[in-house]
Amino acid sequence: MVMDTAPAKAAVAEWAKELLPEKRHYVGLTPVFNPLYLHEQAQGI
Repeated sequence: MVMDTAPAKAAVAEWAKELLPEKRHYVGLTPVFNPLYLHEQAQGI
């Protein structure tokens, strides 16, 4: 599995379709953070 978190995915998705072997997967995702927790000071966040 190849996971892509880059903002531009079209070129990488084409690359993955062309070069990844069968039964291998490309997952394009965009991490989203809840703004309510951006100022949280607790460890592990």
